[in-house]
Amino acid sequence: NAIRAGVGVSSGSVVEFWACSSGIDGGIPLANASVDKVVADLPFGKQFGSVVENEQLYPRILCELARVVKQGGKCVFLTSSANEIIVRAALAQVRRGGGNGKAEASSCGDAWDVELRYSFLLFSKMKARIYVLRRTQNTPPPILVACLRCSEALAALRGHAEANATKWKQISSAKCEHDAQNIRKSELHWDHDKPTLFVHKLGGGGCNRLPWDDGRSWEIQWRLSRPSLDVVK
Repeated sequence: NAIRAGVGVSSGSVVEFWACSSGIDGGIPLANASVDKVVADLPFGKQFGSVVENEQLYPRILCELARVVKQGGKCVFLTSSANEIIVRAALAQVRRGGGNGKAEASSCGDAWDVELRYSFLLFSKMKARIYVLRRTQNTPPPILVACLRCSEALAALRGHAEANATKWKQISSAKCEHDAQNIRKSELHWDHDKPTLFVHKLGGGGCNRLPWDDGRSWEIQWRLSRPSLDVVK
């Protein structure tokens, strides 16, 4: 059962805290399309779980959040750069046949549009990412289907990265520019072995400032905007 705790804020509204599982169908005890906005600090895979476990956890979370968020609603989440490839595998569209085929829906069924991606150093040492997503009209697939699609997209991304690394290693080892040109034109094993599934890049682009920033440090903005909290006993 969900655990609820009411916390009064200065505006007189009530914040509810729920103990729930966002990794299963219906794991969040809320009705479909009942939420306007979600803010989430996703597990980085350090204190809780691992990056490997996040490969299955992230598509589960994104699908379950898509179930409860209304069309046009927003989701803002924080993660580390180590999970960036997982987010791309979960949210980016794919093409089969080396990128020349017809575009297919993302692992999460195109339920989210990526509006913004922001990179920064968390605590001045950890590379972190903030994503701002907008809920589309598309229905997310069953969670297990999303996980399978995400695994396939991850394998494709890693396969392409390995093929490109092999290609540039061969080019850098060429004795002259003529040899390098021949390597670029030739059909070597790195080109044959790379995956036929092509994963698109995410939209949203990088930015230097979030829409709600006013130029001051986050700590100052937080202190000025933070409401006083009174615990309701």
